[in-house]
Amino acid sequence: MREHDEQVALINWFATQFPKYATRLVATPNAAKRSLKLAAMMKAEGMRKGFPDLNLPVARKGFHGLYIELKRTKGGKLSDEQGEWLDFLSSEGYKAVCAKGWDEARAVIIDYMRG
Repeated sequence: MREHDEQVALINWFATQFPKYATRLVATPNAAKRSLKLAAMMKAEGMRKGFPDLNLPVARKGFHGLYIELKRTKGGKLSDEQGEWLDFLSSEGYKAVCAKGWDEARAVIIDYMRG
């Protein structure tokens, strides 16, 4: 599966399992292919390299919210910038993780939301 397919599967699963929060799991469009002009505009608007793919701004288990950097099950690798973001967010009181594939991300969300 491509990372896109993994993320779509996760978003669809989340909407069925946590309908109250279905619209609260938000994607960050950092990796999308775009023109240089659009990329420059988005950077000027605050897009930052390496920012996690998914954000769930729901406080649980002593955390302010959940951030997930989603990678393909096979072959996905965390960049230095992504690792730095996850470390920073963790130090600020968020649960911030890298998950390999939608199934691992699903387990993280279940643990976070249900404890």
